[in-house]
Amino acid sequence: MASPHRSPVLPNRRVRHRKSAEKLRPDQLAALRAGFAAIEGLRDNRGFWHWAGMHGAPGYLCEHSNRSGVDNLFLPWHRAYLYRLELALQTQEPKCTLPWWDWPSASRAAGIPAAYAEETVDGQPNPLAGADLPSLPNEPPGWPAHTSRDPDAADELPDSAAIEDALKRSSFDDFSLALEQIHNGVHVWAHGTMESVATAAYDPIFWAHHTMVDRIWSLWQVRHSDPGPRPGQWGEVLSGMDMTVGDVLDTAALGYDYAADTDYRDGGGSMERYTTPTPFPVPAREGRASFYRADLRFLGVEHRGGSYEGRVYLDNPEATPETPREPDSGYAGSFYVFGHGPCYGDEGHCEVPAGPVHPFDYRQPHPLNPQLMAVSITDALKRAIEAGKSEVGVTVVPTNARGENVGDVLSFERVGLVTYD
Repeated sequence: MASPHRSPVLPNRRVRHRKSAEKLRPDQLAALRAGFAAIEGLRDNRGFWHWAGMHGAPGYLCEHSNRSGVDNLFLPWHRAYLYRLELALQTQEPKCTLPWWDWPSASRAAGIPAAYAEETVDGQPNPLAGADLPSLPNEPPGWPAHTSRDPDAADELPDSAAIEDALKRSSFDDFSLALEQIHNGVHVWAHGTMESVATAAYDPIFWAHHTMVDRIWSLWQVRHSDPGPRPGQWGEVLSGMDMTVGDVLDTAALGYDYAADTDYRDGGGSMERYTTPTPFPVPAREGRASFYRADLRFLGVEHRGGSYEGRVYLDNPEATPETPREPDSGYAGSFYVFGHGPCYGDEGHCEVPAGPVHPFDYRQPHPLNPQLMAVSITDALKRAIEAGKSEVGVTVVPTNARGENVGDVLSFERVGLVTYD
């Protein structure tokens, strides 16, 4: 897969977060349902039947473990498969991302996530609860017209110990085989059309199941600082995907990452202080943090002027440059802007172009394109949960190292709370 060019206006693709199916906000779930409803209604190569039929009948292109147990393409092929289906969804509903089915969490009490189990939504069929199957030439007796499920007891889903056992394996081949066995067990657990390679991908829950598999591979890559497949495999083409093994080794290069939950608020421009217009709900279960890491991500941070420190406070909308950087003041962390300073070029030199010159513009990005800043607020958010808070507001105060007012230099597009578990 060729790398896209970087225009002066769009230097980088925005990385989206795939989230837990159990933690989707109403708008995120609505976008997911709208995306699936749209592609399930298409009967051409943009539609659900086209993509589902690649995995099993009639295409049978999917990769699973081979006889030797080494160099198998199970994980790379399915990562490319998810990526292509997600693009098909986003073509119809741009806000749609694939969520992951977190088997060891609440699913071990409830089974199929509610988003996929509810038969109807607002009086209409839920497009995530099932789908029709196409009639096929020479289809075998009993070929179903619609997907079905007959799941076993919820507590028979894989637990955290099984996943941890797989993640500990340093050999990619050993890890891949262990994870594939866990994956196989979930297919068998669900029964119905999920239990057969021929029909599994026609059930929308298949895609949440495999997104969880892909997430676990992503966790393994980070833990072991290893992409997985050996370099000799990187040039192998993945059947039906127009992508190679090497194309799918980095999720960020494919435009996505994994998070438990994301929530964003609009920012603003030329501000001496910023406070979120509405607070962020705190991700907690039974009064305890339901995450191991929490970040605030500031998108579109301007850096055209002077340098400054952006001090972040939780639930302290009256914070000023003189407010102590102490937990009792709600201080959560800081980001630092290394400003461009005055513009020394001719008129217009420091203005970011309004659009690419043409589609073949291969110049480096304009150096004043807005930046992404991230602040880890894990400890501060856990303190808020321990204090019994169910939501927190975020305030940002720009200042210099001496704690002095630096004026209205703060400008960014959005701020998001992103948690990981």
